[in-house]
Amino acid sequence: MKPYARSARLGSLIQEIVSEILEFEIKDRRLRRVSIVRVEVADDLSKAKVFYDTGQDVVEAEEAFKKARGFIRKRLAKQLEIRYVPELFFYPVQLWKDFTI
Repeated sequence: MKPYARSARLGSLIQEIVSEILEFEIKDRRLRRVSIVRVEVADDLSKAKVFYDTGQDVVEAEEAFKKARGFIRKRLAKQLEIRYVPELFFYPVQLWKDFTI
């Protein structure tokens, strides 16, 4: 038996891949200094909450993530070896403790 749930393993993999996408593929300047802190995936693997930290205005980062959400999910689908890619929701790290899936 695996030491932790599939959703936790998928969360850490999504965190790694989204970080790479932000670093190498996103051209939006508002997302240049954003770092992915944590990813929580629902047990049914349908939704993923991506928590990020930024040294700049959170409102700008929220707008940029809304615009880039589809692009990030498409790139994520190319790298993950699963049938359905979770729907991504981006939240600032300040909201991390307030949310549960």
